[in-house]
Amino acid sequence: MAARVIWAHRLLALMLGLFITAHLLGHLAALHSIAAQDAVLETLRRVYRAPWVEPFLLGGFAVQIAIGLRLVWRRMAEKQKSIWSWLQILSGLYLALFVTLHASAAVWARWQYDLDTDFYWPAGTLVLSPLKYGFAPYYFLGIVSVFIHLAAALHFAGAVRWPKILIGAGVLLAIALLAAFSGQLYSIELPESHKDYYTAYPGVDP
Repeated sequence: MAARVIWAHRLLALMLGLFITAHLLGHLAALHSIAAQDAVLETLRRVYRAPWVEPFLLGGFAVQIAIGLRLVWRRMAEKQKSIWSWLQILSGLYLALFVTLHASAAVWARWQYDLDTDFYWPAGTLVLSPLKYGFAPYYFLGIVSVFIHLAAALHFAGAVRWPKILIGAGVLLAIALLAAFSGQLYSIELPESHKDYYTAYPGVDP
């Protein structure tokens, strides 16, 4: 049973990893410009937001989180845990939290407020005070956790150099994306629709 659970977790990780990779690459286009990022994501959305794809994608993440939590429970029962075991556990738990919050917030913004979750949706949380003080570490850890979790898996598969390289790449990618979405590379003027959306947060005055 345990072997089948691990196999299912790895298979889902491969499938969902394709989406995560494409999504991060789409965001990476923001290093060039806002228009470039939105153009790339709009192309990707034609696939992952298709009516026959999005429900399976969200369901896949839900199943992956459930399986992951079961594996965390097994790993926590081990008496001796290495630093890589703790990195795998903590990154997995944070990813479960991040994916749940991020996906539900995106779906809620679209369905309840009819808000386009384009560049300005995450950017609003990184340019407005006091949101940026909480969302900057939230996004940073979310991105880095993806790379740490993959690095841990590669470590347990016998890789030596790649795990550390992956973690370093994740940190650099997170810093680059935060710089773009927080207005460090160019000025960001939020549309009125997004300003109105963020006024619902306590203390925010766009």
